Amino acid sequence: MIKKLFQDRGNSISVIFLFLSLISLLMMTFFMFLNNMYNIFPKSLPSGKLINSNILSSIETGTRDFLFIYASVFFLSFYLVPRLTGRTFFGLKLVTGIASLAFVVPSVSLFLSYKSKNSFGFVSSLSIVLMTLLILFTIFVTISFKMRSEESLFIAGYFLLASFMSLIAGSYSMMIDLKTTADLMIVSSFFTSSQIYMGTGFASLSIILFLATKGIGGILENRPLASITLWGYLFLFPWVGLQFYFGTFLPNWIENTSIFMSIGLIVPLIAFLSNILKTIQSSKEKHGLTYRFLNNSIFLFTLGNLLIIVGSIPSIIPLISFTTWDIAIKFSFIFSFASGLLGLYTYSIPKLLGKELVENITSYMLYGIGSAVVVISLAINGIVSGYLWTAGANAGNFTSFGEGYQIVWKAISRFHSIVALGSLLIFTSLLIFSINTLRSVTSGSIVPQEILVGVKENE
Repeated sequence: MIKKLFQDRGNSISVIFLFLSLISLLMMTFFMFLNNMYNIFPKSLPSGKLINSNILSSIETGTRDFLFIYASVFFLSFYLVPRLTGRTFFGLKLVTGIASLAFVVPSVSLFLSYKSKNSFGFVSSLSIVLMTLLILFTIFVTISFKMRSEESLFIAGYFLLASFMSLIAGSYSMMIDLKTTADLMIVSSFFTSSQIYMGTGFASLSIILFLATKGIGGILENRPLASITLWGYLFLFPWVGLQFYFGTFLPNWIENTSIFMSIGLIVPLIAFLSNILKTIQSSKEKHGLTYRFLNNSIFLFTLGNLLIIVGSIPSIIPLISFTTWDIAIKFSFIFSFASGLLGLYTYSIPKLLGKELVENITSYMLYGIGSAVVVISLAINGIVSGYLWTAGANAGNFTSFGEGYQIVWKAISRFHSIVALGSLLIFTSLLIFSINTLRSVTSGSIVPQEILVGVKENE
């Protein structure tokens, strides 16, 4: 049985991690919905030792920031590497074991007590294990790219490699000793930038470029523009987010640098959009779920960038600091990555399993509406709550408790309800997609299965 897994040059491994990625995505949205329900009805839902808001919040963070991300980038690697290099993944058996262990580590951390976890929602003692496994996996990806059959590597491969380098930086940041409040803010911002903005962002761009060309038959418009996108984001993203700690212990030069770097994101964003839109226009297939999820992924990625840029305007920063604005940015990148994965699922499942995937437009509509509702509601909530806090502070009234808090909660509670509705729509869409996928795999029509013709064994 185990021997058969490696006889098809890694396709079976891709299928296993595809379903692990889909299951972790379902878990993430389910716990996200439950956590939002606790925000709305804190006194009506269970609050014991086994189930309470702190535990659900910890599980949601673990599934969102770790389990889903790692399962998905491993699936992306096993699927893309042989198709980008013309060779089997170097050291396939060993690298499969490394990826499996790297998936088990956040799974174990997920179900440990939230009291044993650090501020990032991860058990600190497991961070070094995770980082070591990610470094080993990245080395094998790099060797596979170096041993490619083609003369040059397709640009999606560089974005995939950049994603792993960012995730390694994110895992390292969890091990940094935090001695002061300023340390916590800087490291927390760096973790979000490396793990979410860069880790999922570069993975999203890798999927987008692959689907826009290989998936729907487009021709990459301009390779230099893709390089500007890659190096621009690599240079700018690490500085993003520090401006949202306005008025804290951070030195002014750090906040000012973060503002300028965040506004500078407009350069790689324009390079990316001008390139990818022209590429999609040249495509042969402008219909189907793959095309729809691809466009939605581009929209959400762009929305996340715009929220960062707009949030860096000096007159807006005092309003949105320490609000849900930065959470809206985080979810826009997460949902962009998830949308790209759903497009890749619909493209790859028939090729990997030889079964026709019946496309269900309902799942796409629910996901598109739900993801937009969540991100936009969180952003508006950030502005409204920030305005009320600022107004209360200027008037000399406390808004963190008492009558002032009740006024603030009355204004923002509707947005929490909308976010809960949006998360329910997303979970429902993924549930429909998963059920449709299982039905197609078990009883769908047989279609030609992809055989990696020309892919050579690594000797």
